[in-house]
Amino acid sequence: MTASYNFTSAKTVSLENVGGTWQFPVNSVSVTGARKVYIPVEAKDGTYTITFNIKALDPQATALSGHNVYLTATKSVTLTIKGSMYEDDFTGNS
Repeated sequence: MTASYNFTSAKTVSLENVGGTWQFPVNSVSVTGARKVYIPVEAKDGTYTITFNIKALDPQATALSGHNVYLTATKSVTLTIKGSMYEDDFTGNS
């Protein structure tokens, strides 16, 4: 399973099967080892789509046909960015 998105540049990541669920890989810049996508601060306001592409081998159809048969599906999630993380920042009397 993969997830594709384009906040400031196109990217596709392979999701990992963790305990029977599909999760984003550990983000290399996360100090806590979080499994999430960090949206770049420079991403412009707008609507963005994350597209999940699922591909799984169908063992029964493969056995019957004598060659690999895959089941595929595509699901999309839309999110809206408005403003930046700095608008939520409160550091005191600044």
